[in-house]
Parts: sequence; C-alpha cells; structure tokens
Amino acid sequence: MKKFLFVTATIFLFANVAYSQCEPISTFPWTEGFENNGENLPLCWEQEANYWPWNWNVVQGAVGTPATAHGGNAKAQIYHAPCAYLPVFYTKLITPVFDLTAVNEPELTFWHTQTETSKRLEVYYKNAPNGEWISLNSSFGCEVTIPDWQEERIMLPEKSDYYQIAFCGIYLGGGGADIQLDDISITGNDENPECPKAKNFNAILEDQNVILSWVKPNETSCFMLLFNGEFLQGNITATTFTHENVPEGTHTYGIVDIADNCMTEIVETTIQILSITETEISKISVYPNPTTGILKIESRELKIEDVVIYDVFGKIQKMENWKTANTIDISHLPEGVYFLKICTEKGEVMKKVLKE
Repeated sequence: MKKFLFVTATIFLFANVAYSQCEPISTFPWTEGFENNGENLPLCWEQEANYWPWNWNVVQGAVGTPATAHGGNAKAQIYHAPCAYLPVFYTKLITPVFDLTAVNEPELTFWHTQTETSKRLEVYYKNAPNGEWISLNSSFGCEVTIPDWQEERIMLPEKSDYYQIAFCGIYLGGGGADIQLDDISITGNDENPECPKAKNFNAILEDQNVILSWVKPNETSCFMLLFNGEFLQGNITATTFTHENVPEGTHTYGIVDIADNCMTEIVETTIQILSITETEISKISVYPNPTTGILKIESRELKIEDVVIYDVFGKIQKMENWKTANTIDISHLPEGVYFLKICTEKGEVMKKVLKE
C-alpha cells in the first residue's frame, strides 16, 4: 500500500510540472546536441512523465548502445532495466518554445537509436500554450531494434509564435528499454524581406553551351544551380556559370541563393535549343569582332529573321528586325561583352561580341 501511494504521488507531481518562462526561440537554424550542460537538461527543456524512474537524462561517454553520441560527447537517453511486471509508462522530453512565424516550411531533424523492442519513440507538437499535444508521426521504431544512429526528418505543420515539440519515450512493459536521442535541429527558409536574393538570373545560349548569369546580393553569397529540376552544381561564389554541350530540347534552369543561413526561393528560367546543325552555324559570321560600333552579319543562304542583343546579365539591349536592317549599330552601348541571338528559319544561334 505504501509503495502504491508513493508511485501515485510521484505521477501527480511530475506530470504537472511548471514550465520555465523563457523567451521563444526565433533564430534559425536552431540545433541542440546536449553538450556543455554536464548531466543537466539544456536551459528551458522540461519533462512530463507518469513514472519517475522512466525519465530522460543527459549522459556523457560510453553509456548504452551505441556507446558514443551521434555528435560530440553527450546525448539524451531514457533507460530502464529489464522488469517483467511493469506496466506501460511514458515520458515526454519537451523543447523550449519556438516562434516559427518567420520560417518558411520549417523542418525538424533528429537522430535516435533503440536497442530493445519493448518501447517506442513518438513525436508530438503543440502550437498554443494551452494546446493539446498532436502527433507528428505514427511511431519511430515501434517494436524494432535500431542499433545505430538513424536520422529522421519531419515537416512541422501549423506554425505559430508558440510552438513546442515533445519526444515521448513509451515503455510497453516487460524487458529492458533504451532510447537515445541526439543532434536535434529545426531549419527552414527565412521569409524576412531583408533576406539577400540574387538578381537578373538569366540563361543565354552560345552554340551548344548555356551561359548562366546573375547579380550577387552581397560578397558572402553562394549559389546552387538546377537543371530541369535536378541538382547541377553547388557552392558557386562567382556570377556566371557555363553549362557545356547541352542537348537539344527545352530546358529549365534554376538558381538557389544561400547566404547567412538564409535561402531564397528558387528562381527559374527556360531556354530552348533547336536542331540547327553545326554546318549551318558555321555559315553565320559576325564582324568586325571586336567592334567599335557597327556589326555586320553574313548568313549565306540561311534566312535570318530577327537579331536580339543581350548584355552579360541577360538584359535585352537592342532588337532588330532583319527584314529592314542589314547592319547593327551598338556604338551607343558601353564597352564590354555582348551576346547576339540570331533567329533563323531553322533555329537560334548565339554569338559573342566585344564592344571596344
């Protein structure tokens, strides 16, 4: 009888914990690896349990399986020795409050393990101080063994200025239980209007090569390029990129600008490569090149319909209807490199010219 009263009192006190008054976290990406706190939970983390021995602890070094943390030296762990008669218990490890209102598509990432089958990990969220806990998943590792660190990613719904996440370890009774958790993070796209963005993204065709160009918003900007929706090239700090030997067809290029933990939306442009042959291309010549102003174009028997002049940023500088113009005057343009898109009856040809 005394044991029953002790357990009941423990359940009541621990399940009705008073949460710390901490300012909502609004800077992202946010991470928690349980380092630099000794064996204490990080600031503003709490637990909610229905049985005291079944609780989350921060542990250092070789404890449990796996013996090491996923990153660093520390990890969060919930453990119970084998005991056949215990009923079902749960403990929620609850994060600080987040303000997700300025985050586009927030995503939760974490790593976890479990080395016994008599438990499972569930993840919940609530988006109001007095809100109900809502499940984010149908259980990770329900009655399975996960002996090594496994990554999970969950998109966070119903974002708000008050948002908490709970990692709930559930003991199903019978046998031992060991759940480990590490390197939790929340990431997303910052919707702050001051987030730097690349400008004037453009694609220009020169023979079978596509020249991509853009204007950097600041010196720290770094770019990732997409080709037909797939990753093409990343970690580009320049302002141009040449995609060589692009096949015939209509292609879509995209650019993602990443700087200062701020990723903008994908900007796309489309370019069409038509079936004009190399022999026909060789029939088109532009001279003099370099030029101080007047350009002449020879196409032999290939019929030219229009000519468009672009600067290196893809901005149109001049258009000519070839039916009424036999030469092109660019003397009014500043010195530099320009591209002539020559539209023929069989396709388009891009020529580079230098204005001196």
